[in-house]
Amino acid sequence: HPHIVGVLDCGRTAAGEPFVVTPVVDGVTLDAWLEERPKLPDQLRLLMRLCDAVNAGHLRGVAHGSLSPASILVDRRGEPHLLNFGLRTSLGAHLHIRDDVQALGRMLESMLQHIPPAQRDARLDAIVRKALHEHKEPGYHTAGELSRDMADFLSGRPTHAGRSGAGAAWLIAAGAAVLLAAAAALAWMLCH
Repeated sequence: HPHIVGVLDCGRTAAGEPFVVTPVVDGVTLDAWLEERPKLPDQLRLLMRLCDAVNAGHLRGVAHGSLSPASILVDRRGEPHLLNFGLRTSLGAHLHIRDDVQALGRMLESMLQHIPPAQRDARLDAIVRKALHEHKEPGYHTAGELSRDMADFLSGRPTHAGRSGAGAAWLIAAGAAVLLAAAAALAWMLCH
């Protein structure tokens, strides 16, 4: 994936310490990039590219396992580069995937910290809660789902985050009412 920094070589030193050789990335850490205060849509687009990179790894059975702003470099063009992907985990374990998605959610949460809560869009807060798996909100199953919700937010479409069980219950109740009305109408027609 273009946003995952590849491994050129790895091994152990003469002293037995592990080493990894990667291409050089001319960039700053995610935290340093965020200190420059890029516009929120640019921050979300960068995080979406990271989500897509993480999702690509997950689809290949590899989780990052220690995803943090320190493991992300942003180059001069504003493109993210994910370091150390798969060095710690390569079993695609469900827990590691959830850990990666929650780490991406924490990054989104930190991106929103400079916006006063009263001025934040509630849909973004719902996306954060879902990514962090808070308030009994079902979490995202994949980093790709998180990316799609951010894309939907940016394009003004409804997101999947924040849709409560009450909304689903209302839909079921409405469907049941329609079926009941149809059955009553059918019974009336058969009797008359």
